[in-house]
Amino acid sequence: MNPYEEIKYLRIHVIDSCIEVETHISILLGAIIKIDWENSRTLGHKSGGLSFNQKVYMIQDIESISNEMVNKFTCLMRIRNKFAHVAAINTFERLFANTKVGKEVQKNLIKWYGDTFKKDNYKSEEQWYLRLFDLLQDELIGFLVDIQYEYHVKGFN
Repeated sequence: MNPYEEIKYLRIHVIDSCIEVETHISILLGAIIKIDWENSRTLGHKSGGLSFNQKVYMIQDIESISNEMVNKFTCLMRIRNKFAHVAAINTFERLFANTKVGKEVQKNLIKWYGDTFKKDNYKSEEQWYLRLFDLLQDELIGFLVDIQYEYHVKGFN
């Protein structure tokens, strides 16, 4: 893959991963409020629906979520917003180097997942950071699925 294709792939991967998290949030919110989320004006894909950030804030309001999980959702939202809305942010390196938010994201990714995989095992730091991002996404989806499971087994009180 040439460098241009790698950058294009990275942006698509980040946005697609965040869409997957957003879908799990919508499914959970739909289950909580007992609506068909896909056909909902607020949770579905209609133009007037809630934003990704608003859906995350709703999950935070409904569930008692630890501060660390809130920080992880916030981290994902920040990565998503920069990759989706700032043309110059098309690598993790640029995110970290060119934005105040990026420096905090970098610090948190390393703190949460940096010991999971050795940086030396990757061709570049960029690939290592992509792997850390994937771990963040996986953890958040697992967290949301666990809440969905609890809802179906125990119901919400």
